[in-house]
Amino acid sequence: MKNAKAAPQLLFLTGNAGKLREIQAALPEVRAWDVDLPEIQSVDPRRVIEAKLLEATRLLPGQRLMVEDTSLSLDALGGLPGPLIKWFIADGSLGLEGLADVAAARGNLQARATTWIGLLEPSATGLSLRFFEGTVRGRIVRPVGQSGFGWDPIFQPEGADKTFAQMTPEEKTRFSMRSLALDALRKAWEHG
Repeated sequence: MKNAKAAPQLLFLTGNAGKLREIQAALPEVRAWDVDLPEIQSVDPRRVIEAKLLEATRLLPGQRLMVEDTSLSLDALGGLPGPLIKWFIADGSLGLEGLADVAAARGNLQARATTWIGLLEPSATGLSLRFFEGTVRGRIVRPVGQSGFGWDPIFQPEGADKTFAQMTPEEKTRFSMRSLALDALRKAWEHG
């Protein structure tokens, strides 16, 4: 990263220990800021990220901030739940079994996992907001595996014979949409 000593610390807005571990594996210098911010609901994750970052910078001006949003989009549901996935798998909702049942009943197990990372940095002209995306295709399976978090037990990425929840952290990194988004962020830093 260019001018890392001159730049303020990079804070990752999250209370999710699993996401933090995966981010810090790629970017060890990142620190977590577990702050409770309102989250708008939108099928466009960039809008969700931007709203969070702008609220966070109001609370902590001049700080470099990062937010990540991960979506699971089922072809059987026309791309839903997307960024609304946490509401679909929350207690009292469809849950992981229910999502797998819906995909199977509709005869389409194909899915797309996408991570968007938003990076907000102070600049000479105000604030600079950039987005980085990573997407992997895969399929929905019956819940299996104990590792990971969220919907990891029902997503099996293309080219893998395991769900994210069955993989070691190293295996998951090889297939992960989060890794692809982080690679895009690192490349942007390397090229100024």
